[in-house]
Amino acid sequence: MSLRKELEPKKFSKQYRKRIRDKIIEIEHLLDDQGTADEQIKDFNSITGYNYDADYFYSYHGFESLDDFVNKVCVSRPIKDPKMTKEELIEIVVRILDFDNYGDFQEYYMELFDLNVPMPNASNLVFYPENYNPRRDKLGEYNPTPKEIVERALSYKAIEL
Repeated sequence: MSLRKELEPKKFSKQYRKRIRDKIIEIEHLLDDQGTADEQIKDFNSITGYNYDADYFYSYHGFESLDDFVNKVCVSRPIKDPKMTKEELIEIVVRILDFDNYGDFQEYYMELFDLNVPMPNASNLVFYPENYNPRRDKLGEYNPTPKEIVERALSYKAIEL
């Protein structure tokens, strides 16, 4: 199934990607040299629509490369769409699971899914059972279909106090 154009991630130009890469490197150098880069980080967040802090720039190398960071930032932000259909949500889960074809956009699709279902952090259901406990639950036995994941995320009801 295909998604509506407005739900698809949009990649940015090579020039934009270079600009973002240069800004990341500039921020890293300022943090190393001066210990602060508040204005540059604020500008970076304004340009990208993200909300990174200095700690992220200090630590991202521990879990992703510079290229991965640039790739993540150079994809449009997902939207909340009140017209989202169950079939589209299922397709989004299929894409989250299909790392070979959609791996560069996995975080985009996870955020898109989370924005469009009532369950907080519902994209975690793709990889872990609800209320996952590593001492109790065996991940090898967890194998829901995309449809089952969507149905659980849509059936979520918040606890009212």
